[in-house]
Amino acid sequence: MLAGRHPERAAALVEALNEETGDRRVQAARADAADGDSLRCLLAGKSWLIVASSTAQYTETVAQAALSAGCNYLDLQYSWEKIEALRRMAGEIAASGLTFITDGGFHPGLPAALIRYAAQAMVGIEEALVGSVIRVDWRAANVDPGTVVELLEEFADFRMVVYEGGAWRPQTMWRSMRMGFDHGFGEQSCIPMFLEELRPLPEQIPSLRSAGFFVGGFNRFVDWLVSPLAVVGMRLRSAAVHRALTRLMGWGLKRFSRPPYGTVLQLEARGPGAKALRVSVYHEDGYALTAIPVVAALLQLREQREPGLHWQANAVNPARLMEDMVRLGATVEVTRE
Repeated sequence: MLAGRHPERAAALVEALNEETGDRRVQAARADAADGDSLRCLLAGKSWLIVASSTAQYTETVAQAALSAGCNYLDLQYSWEKIEALRRMAGEIAASGLTFITDGGFHPGLPAALIRYAAQAMVGIEEALVGSVIRVDWRAANVDPGTVVELLEEFADFRMVVYEGGAWRPQTMWRSMRMGFDHGFGEQSCIPMFLEELRPLPEQIPSLRSAGFFVGGFNRFVDWLVSPLAVVGMRLRSAAVHRALTRLMGWGLKRFSRPPYGTVLQLEARGPGAKALRVSVYHEDGYALTAIPVVAALLQLREQREPGLHWQANAVNPARLMEDMVRLGATVEVTRE
């Protein structure tokens, strides 16, 4: 069931999916993340709620509706506010016997899974750095202004932390890392972006000495002018500043976008004796690469799930996740040295 405040917008997709399967398997419905009653009615008798909307501020309402309906939960949102709300409910979630998965998608959602995958493939892994590049043809994408707002809102929540010398240490956006990416992207400058899924890794992998996730930029104009402004400006409670940044970001994305286009997530891992491992996950469509890990995770969770609150990257078998992502259309390449 595809649900939102405007179900008529889902009608065309519903028809296309039903035509593809030759059955009336998909329906459209109305639901509002701010209206717990509408959600509870919608979720009655359902097994999973997938939250793919930009509604992190309503996390508690949505999660309570899922609990009341006896429905498992998975979200694709990057939000520290959301994480804090779910953590407050962690005891109630565990007691319900339901499974709540947060931080789904590819980032968050994959970086810690890639590091766990490398730890299984390389004994004594010491360094695990994950980088990402997202390149979209913004001129052709006809992106809704709301999408630009979502990008900017991430800057307000941005935490630049990496694991070094036995501790998680704050960084600045000026301390970038250079990584050479496959699929034609070449060497890119990336800045640290902390994801909560990374936090338990040093305890799970005692040999780990250095770890982190780093994001590559959009283009030089957005990276070195708009992004620093957004880090400061999106934390101000000024609608005028937010509108100005939205216009500037939208213009910069469209004006300076250059090929190649696509999305890649790449792990560079090192172990004892100069051993090295590279794992790259790629898809030409960033939206597809957001959905594919979620579906791959659900294939596992459908068979076996653990009650309580979990992060997607930590709740799955990483080797099987890679296999299923390939079957679902992602390109996964593993290189050993």
